[in-house]
Amino acid sequence: MVYGCAFLLVLLLTILGLFLAQWPSRVFSGDPGFTAGAVLLLLLIAGITAIIWRQPQNPSPLPFRVPALPVLPVLSIFVNVYLMMQMSSATWAQCGIWNALGLAIFFEYGIRHSLEEKRDPQPPASNFQTLDEHTPGAESS
Repeated sequence: MVYGCAFLLVLLLTILGLFLAQWPSRVFSGDPGFTAGAVLLLLLIAGITAIIWRQPQNPSPLPFRVPALPVLPVLSIFVNVYLMMQMSSATWAQCGIWNALGLAIFFEYGIRHSLEEKRDPQPPASNFQTLDEHTPGAESS
């Protein structure tokens, strides 16, 4: 339930950030379509946040808990999406190139230094065989 709501929440926050970044004058000038759309998105975001908030939480003590859950994560998602929507297409292209370069380096290094390749191809002996060989008084035929 929470995973689905979180996905929907991020989608709605992305759409709201797009509205506010691309057409701020239309949303805040009183254009009925854009203003109603922004208000509807805000109501849906508030409703989904309330659904997430009402879900039971794990009572076990954790070393770190996010404060003001789920309001602070929702606010941070909105701010980051809004700022990302402000970026130019050239900045997005540079980001994509650097991400592709970083992933290529990451995977190339990972494949070359993989411990999986250096493992012994023989499976270890089962406990049953090992027990019979080392058990005192076990007779072998």
